[in-house]
Amino acid sequence: MKKEGTAGKVLVTGASGFIGGHIVTALLDRGYTVSAVYRRRKAPAHLERAQERGCTLINLDLEKTDAGGFFPAGTEIVIHAAALAYDWGSLDLFKRVNTEVTEKL
Repeated sequence: MKKEGTAGKVLVTGASGFIGGHIVTALLDRGYTVSAVYRRRKAPAHLERAQERGCTLINLDLEKTDAGGFFPAGTEIVIHAAALAYDWGSLDLFKRVNTEVTEKL
């Protein structure tokens, strides 16, 4: 059992985005052990800075991954901020990424 007042291990999806990136920074500021999932080919600068502060970066496409198979050992909290944030294109893709991936997690 975790001692009261100690921060836990958190996994953040969508960490390369605006909201996810700010969540990662806020968690690190509060002493959490953070793993950040991002889909881009290269980690953006804000995640590279987070990595320098001890954040573990996980590069993967959630749509092509088994649910939970990538969770680091001991993960206590999952903050799912990954999504397609635009409203054009394929409705099937939008549903797959924003609904089905969430259900898998």
